[in-house]
Amino acid sequence: MKKTLIAAVLFGTSLTSIAQSDSSFVEVGMNVVPVFRSLQKENSDFPYSPYALTLEKKFKSIGLRLGAGYYSDSFNELAGQSNGNTDFVIDTTALDLRLGLVFYKNFKNKFSIKYGVDGLISNSSKSYNTLFIDETGENREIKNSLESKGVGVAPFFFAQYHFTPNFSIGTEVSARLLSSNIEDIQTSTEEPGFNSAISSTQKTFTILPPTSLFLIARF
Repeated sequence: MKKTLIAAVLFGTSLTSIAQSDSSFVEVGMNVVPVFRSLQKENSDFPYSPYALTLEKKFKSIGLRLGAGYYSDSFNELAGQSNGNTDFVIDTTALDLRLGLVFYKNFKNKFSIKYGVDGLISNSSKSYNTLFIDETGENREIKNSLESKGVGVAPFFFAQYHFTPNFSIGTEVSARLLSSNIEDIQTSTEEPGFNSAISSTQKTFTILPPTSLFLIARF
């Protein structure tokens, strides 16, 4: 009887561990790197991950994940004697979204990896406005804007360390292939005959190194 009870306990424990390894879960993550970057004064062209938030749902051996990132910056140099009474305004925005399939591989010692592929949407815009008063006393504006709308795919490899069953940190490497439509528009109230609109397409391939650091909560 005692041996039977021990065997039943061991069998139940093994079933529990299998159920836990195959169970579904939801993870919510925040990338803390953009927070630290916003505290820096200088700009960098180094390729950082544009995604600030991630949401993931596991269904046994496969999962779905959603990522989003938004960036906005506005710079205004007021008119004064040092710049010829000219007002400069630079506005920059960027929106990045991804939706992907995830596959899982668990290791002992609290390590796990994920891999898969994302579908991407990446839109950005940048505008330069110059406001001044011409020789006749009229208010004039010259505006240059550059808008990019892109779609693409990105295979990824995500490494994760679990401090507890419900809290972990993670980072990833991905390869982004993006196809973009670009609109370059210039307008001027001083010389409207020189207004222009140029459309072009661009394909880019970028390797994003592990520059993200996600704080992840599992439910």
